Amino acid sequence: MRTNIIFTMCVFILISSFLLGFQSIDPTNGSKNGNSNVVTHYEPINTYYRNTIVYLDDFDGDNTVAGLLARRYKIFNNSSPVGSSSWFQGNTGVFNAFNGPATGYVAANYQSTSGIGNVDVWLITPKISGGIFAGDILSFWTRSTDITGTDYPDSIRVYLSPNGDSTLNGSYIELGRFKVLKPAVGAPNNGYEQKIFPLLTTASNGRIVIRYSVVNGGPSGANSDYIGIDALKIERGGSNLPLGTFNLASPSNGVYTSSTPNFIWGASENAIFYKLFIDGVLYKDSIYSTNYQLQQFNALSDVTHTWNIQSYNLSGVRQSNQTWSILVDSTAPSAFDLISPLNNSWSNIYKPNMQWNPSIDAKSGLAKYQLWIDGVLNRDNIAPGTTTIKPLNNLSNGSHLWQVKAFDNVGNIRTSNQTWITKIDSVAPNFNNENYNLSFNGSSSYVNIGNNSLLNMTYNKTIEVWVRFFSGGNNSPRIVSKQGDNLGMPGDYAIYTEGTGTIRKIRFWIQNLGEIQSTNNLNAGSFYHIAATISGNSSTSQMKLYVDGNLEASINTTGTHTPSTTPLVFGRKGIGTNFYDMLNGTIDDVRIWNFCKSQSEIQQQRYSYLSGNEPGLVGLWNFDEGSGSIAYDRTGNSNNGSIIAATYLLSNTPDRILITPSNNQYLQSNLPYFTWRKANDAGVGFGKFQLFIDGNLNADNLSDTIFISTSPLNYGSHTWFIKAFDLLGNNKSSETGTFYIDNASPNPFNLLAPADSQIVNLPTPNFSWQGTIDSSGGSGLRKYQLIINGNVSIDSISPNVTTSSPGNALAQGVYSWYVKAYDNLGNIRYSTQTRTFYADWEPPTAFTTILPNNGDTSLFKRPTFSWHKSNDIGSGLTKYELIISGQQIITVPVTDTVKQTTFDLPNGNYTWYVKAYDRAGSFTSSNVKSLTVASIPLPLTPTLFLPVNSSVNQPTDAFFKWGRPGEYARNTKENFNFDNQLSILKFWFELTTDTVSFSNGLRDTSVTDTVKSVLGLSNLTTYYWRVKAKNLFNYGPFSNWNKFSTTGISSFALSSGWNIFSVPLLSQDMSVANIIPGASSQAFGYNNGYQQTSVLQNGKGYWIKYDSLRNFTVTGLPVTPRSINVLEGWNIIGPFETSVPVSSITSNPSGIIISNFFGFNNGYSNATTLAPGKGYWVKTSQSGSLILPSAPLASRDISDTSKENENWIRIKISDSKQNITILYLGNNENVTGIYTLPPVGPSGVFDARFSSDNYVDIWKGSHVIKINTTEYPVKLKVENLKGKTLRIKDNVTGKLLDQILADGAEIIINLNLESLILTEEVIIPTTFELSQNYPNPFNPATTIKYQIPKDEFVKITVYDLLGREIKLLVNDFKPAGYYDIKFDASNLASGVYFYQINAGNYKNIKKMVVMK
Repeated sequence: MRTNIIFTMCVFILISSFLLGFQSIDPTNGSKNGNSNVVTHYEPINTYYRNTIVYLDDFDGDNTVAGLLARRYKIFNNSSPVGSSSWFQGNTGVFNAFNGPATGYVAANYQSTSGIGNVDVWLITPKISGGIFAGDILSFWTRSTDITGTDYPDSIRVYLSPNGDSTLNGSYIELGRFKVLKPAVGAPNNGYEQKIFPLLTTASNGRIVIRYSVVNGGPSGANSDYIGIDALKIERGGSNLPLGTFNLASPSNGVYTSSTPNFIWGASENAIFYKLFIDGVLYKDSIYSTNYQLQQFNALSDVTHTWNIQSYNLSGVRQSNQTWSILVDSTAPSAFDLISPLNNSWSNIYKPNMQWNPSIDAKSGLAKYQLWIDGVLNRDNIAPGTTTIKPLNNLSNGSHLWQVKAFDNVGNIRTSNQTWITKIDSVAPNFNNENYNLSFNGSSSYVNIGNNSLLNMTYNKTIEVWVRFFSGGNNSPRIVSKQGDNLGMPGDYAIYTEGTGTIRKIRFWIQNLGEIQSTNNLNAGSFYHIAATISGNSSTSQMKLYVDGNLEASINTTGTHTPSTTPLVFGRKGIGTNFYDMLNGTIDDVRIWNFCKSQSEIQQQRYSYLSGNEPGLVGLWNFDEGSGSIAYDRTGNSNNGSIIAATYLLSNTPDRILITPSNNQYLQSNLPYFTWRKANDAGVGFGKFQLFIDGNLNADNLSDTIFISTSPLNYGSHTWFIKAFDLLGNNKSSETGTFYIDNASPNPFNLLAPADSQIVNLPTPNFSWQGTIDSSGGSGLRKYQLIINGNVSIDSISPNVTTSSPGNALAQGVYSWYVKAYDNLGNIRYSTQTRTFYADWEPPTAFTTILPNNGDTSLFKRPTFSWHKSNDIGSGLTKYELIISGQQIITVPVTDTVKQTTFDLPNGNYTWYVKAYDRAGSFTSSNVKSLTVASIPLPLTPTLFLPVNSSVNQPTDAFFKWGRPGEYARNTKENFNFDNQLSILKFWFELTTDTVSFSNGLRDTSVTDTVKSVLGLSNLTTYYWRVKAKNLFNYGPFSNWNKFSTTGISSFALSSGWNIFSVPLLSQDMSVANIIPGASSQAFGYNNGYQQTSVLQNGKGYWIKYDSLRNFTVTGLPVTPRSINVLEGWNIIGPFETSVPVSSITSNPSGIIISNFFGFNNGYSNATTLAPGKGYWVKTSQSGSLILPSAPLASRDISDTSKENENWIRIKISDSKQNITILYLGNNENVTGIYTLPPVGPSGVFDARFSSDNYVDIWKGSHVIKINTTEYPVKLKVENLKGKTLRIKDNVTGKLLDQILADGAEIIINLNLESLILTEEVIIPTTFELSQNYPNPFNPATTIKYQIPKDEFVKITVYDLLGREIKLLVNDFKPAGYYDIKFDASNLASGVYFYQINAGNYKNIKKMVVMK
């Protein structure tokens, strides 16, 4: 009976075992196919028993042979032949344990035998303590390697040793045998399968045997790989106990199901196994779980069926509580068609709507749809009533296959009648702007351009090149060379590096002129822009070397530089049999110009893409061919070269898309033409271009890459870019270029010398004129032309030169001249004047006198003289001079040759002759004749005695005294006719302050004595006086003017605290102690900084401090001349003894005043009048002098546009001493003028200003206010906010002061805070926006701004061109507001990068360029 039971159960277990497959490698304890990538997790298995554990080994410890033996396991390797291993510790390189530690399982593999053999290894458990009872359950978990690779099947046999035998020849009952499961990658339960065996025999000393047995195994066999055993246990089954009741679970009674349903029921307590009955017939025996899935081979027919379950153990059978009916539906839903997108259609939407016709199911009903794209399930559980849906994720660009599957409620599937192709193109067209460099290997690579006369320039030229060198090459590697080699060719010039190391300097050599080298080192591996220039002539020339736009070296040199026919070569010294000075590196964009470029031109154009048509460009090689052996010259001058052994490299930084105008180019025409690179589209196809100028669409639907503007553009700066569209509207913008329309002439300018009617006395005079500049925003001044008598005398005068000699020597005569100023585009400005001058270096022609005849006697005291006419072929005659006895000189107009004296000649003998003068001052004298005069003489000139001439400090009640004519002569015993001189009738007296206009003068013609008193003269005034006498005949001549100055007194007051003062008079003692004693500080002057002083100067201003109000009186002389010397920048000045309106102050040179005049009275304020004793700040553009008139004159050079606007925000700041300053904030439109404040006063002087040093600033949302005072507290009040709300914070931590300011609010600051920050309360933006980074291109850092209108999680990521994430800039929840990020690309290579924002539903991406 025991034998039959055992046999029956063995057969039952053997039939119910699953035969599963597997794979593996490892020379010792691995699998044949390598390691398995298994997910380390498992899902718990619901078993149908819940009983006491009799035996458990989870194999979490030592599973080596030694470890197993220590736990009383028996191990045998009965393989034939015996291999190198038996049972061993689990290998995580193959797979991990079912649970517990990763190595917590016991394993065996194909190495148990060798070659091709039979694997036979035994693992026998210790005796089971307490014995085994019939009905106990044995279980363990097992697996092999996963199903990838070659299949090497494994198998296991399981035995019970009822008598406790532990040898190969013992008595064993086989419980079952099976193939070991080979799981899929990522299978549940870590790929393990649980094996369960009922133990139907009682065994008091029982053991369990697991036998790894494989025929044709081993390393070379077709079978055996690697197995693992884990979690072995025996549970008390209770198989003799009564069976528990249980219920059916699924499929439910009366429902539809598929033809292969999964039957599920509840557990029957104490059950060993179950049987499934369908339609009353046994369908499946020996089920050891509580479910059973029908397979296709035993599928049910489409009718109604009944099902129930029976549970079994040794005590009997138990029927399930229910027998249920099911309806089988094996018919798929009805056929249906796809609708859109149509097959092979294009879309630029990443998630297009996918639409289909509905399907129906007549039996179990439609359950759902599935959307499949490219063979992968994309959307599941689409409701039966939905026939339109978007893909789950964005579709990539390109073609995609799509179909729809319809499912009924039992899982039957119908696939759409079509599988269609939809094409996604959301990528804008690409511009053809690949940028190639040319790489040289340092041993045999070079480019031979050859010789061309256009390249053989003399002194004025510019050579530019981009270069990146690497370590190596030989000697001194040449970059650009017109230099001979071993064939003896003459040299011309060369740009090369010093040595072959990783750190070098750049050198520039020119034949016969010299060599210069860079100051700074250049590092290998980085690109540098090199520019070398030469200007001048054989007399003097200048070499310059620039690196990345910075001037590195410059020398002035002399010598004769003769261009040679030596070939132009890149990458080596010259063309010859030897390879000299070879470059190991890369070059790009070689440019040669036939003029000397300025530094600003080099800086502006070094990144610009050139078309080759630029003026002065004679050679351009940008190597953008990308392939081939010819380096093409893009200028059209046919300087094409041969490429030898050099290779093209595609740069990470593409060329500019925009071609003309090049970036920052100046254009003379306001109807420019635009050219750009072509675009292509790999998807739906190219559509059109759009041209945008200044941000506005200018031209649409362009198919060509050239466009001529039809609407005139305004003078000044403009931006432009191109958009390329494909046929779906996807578009891509080019970079934005800047160009300038310059159709305006340079600024007006004046001629200086020769002035109108000036005489030059040599044939090569110097011509000079004021320098000018180009109109604001223009292309810059290029040259001057000197025009003489309508012909160009000198051309191409440097814009920095404003003087020149004529091109050819001038003959004597009259000339007109003017100057033309040209800007770089040829716009012309004529000098404001055309002036006429005379070239004259010879005297007038000879001539003779006529009357009186020689020896005649004149009875008239005023005789008449006559002479013949003279002539002058140079400048022409200007006058005659009649000279009588060498003393009396009478000027006669050139039109007259007859002249009567206007004065009386005393009786006596005279000689006379005439001089003829030309405009040059040269003269010719006539012959000399004698004449006798016998007449009554006029009185002589009186002698002036008091006040003494040039005396000072005279009283204002003046006393004048002079002598009668003849008194001086009598006293000196001169031979004189006293009767004529003493018979004086009266005197003519004149007193004035202005000898020219005689304004406010006193004239008295009735004085009979030689004295006169004048009362009440003005203080501090210079007076002039003279006298003449009258006798019976007439008045004699006036005396010379004598002058004197009246006493000067000037008073002024200085307030308590700090003052700026000046000294209005010239005092004998100009010390501080004498002029303004009792100060509480030193006096400070200003000369580009404050300087303590003890001696004062007129015209200068000074800082000084007093503890109380003080009045001062200064006695002294008026200051002459009335001018004040100033230095470039800020000056403190003071007026003299009278108040001066600032509108009457002029300057020399003219126009150097560039600020308002500022006084100080408890703070800076604009001054309209300068008061004596006060000091004032003024700023000048250069050194010179300010001229202060004694009376108001015309307005000064600049107009005062600095007027406060009533719409501005006012900020009043005052300290405890009532010092106050008002600051203003306006907008761009209404802030015009000069608002710069003078420097801050000495320590302790109250001062408040913006950080820009202005008292008026343009509102830009945030402003720093600087305060200088020692008198706290400080009050701050804001007015006229126009609805704004401001916040004031300290500029230290932001926490010492932080207050909100409404209109009219006043706060008191008790802390010593020297800097405050004024901001507007944050305005929440209304839209999402990601701004373009600035600057762009950049190196190494740039700023990215963005705004969000609501609180949102924000992520900003930087990607490279391949879409790889470079850096995560923001990954955080942000409140609504404005933000900016500093992005440092120091560790990135040059190239194009993208940055993308994701904020809620808002997404945007922009491009930026790193350029190193």
